[in-house]
Amino acid sequence: MFAFQIKVKTNNKLSEASRKLVVPLQNIAKELAMQIKQRVLTGKDPLGNDWSRLSRKSGESGDSKTSKKDQWWVSPTDPQPAGYLFKIPPNAKSFANFVIYRNYQEFVNRSEDGNKRNWHKSGKFWDSIAVRPQSANKVKIIASGGRVINGKRIANRDIGYYAGRDEKFRVLSYSASERKFVVDFIRESIDEQMRIRMGTSNQIDNVSNRIKKANLRVKKLT
Repeated sequence: MFAFQIKVKTNNKLSEASRKLVVPLQNIAKELAMQIKQRVLTGKDPLGNDWSRLSRKSGESGDSKTSKKDQWWVSPTDPQPAGYLFKIPPNAKSFANFVIYRNYQEFVNRSEDGNKRNWHKSGKFWDSIAVRPQSANKVKIIASGGRVINGKRIANRDIGYYAGRDEKFRVLSYSASERKFVVDFIRESIDEQMRIRMGTSNQIDNVSNRIKKANLRVKKLT
């Protein structure tokens, strides 16, 4: 059972045979996405090193004065290290048990991992992770969909890019051990007959595509 829900994006351009053949790879991609998420949320890049350190967010003055704009609110489901300014009472109508820090940098400095980047606040991004079949033998892990922020729609793939733009690796990059898992899984799960059927499916798809292109050319000439 997967630790979190991963969607499968339908590719209507694939033939019915290809969609059936790609199912084993979809399952592998789901497991790989789970492993990547678990590693990233511990703060490690594909080489096992820490991601870059967090820095103060733009707009935070960092001085002794506290403004509502600078304050950082943390939900009860996330780590709440000691040193916050105020805690919302449990019987409050809104934001019950939230705690408020002077600013984001104060929250980061008081966190157990200090300035270590671990993307634990990127829940919406991880909820958007999906696998997209591209052919009978190729599947890609993507960030699907998007959200509206200040009246403007932003794709989740762009959020993932901006979150990791200062890193050496993309957030969804896999490590050597994760790649080995995929290779071993394929060797154990896909037998010679499956490879033959996949090859046959590719040939059928290629012929079908050539026929479609030929028909389009004929229509243009008539």
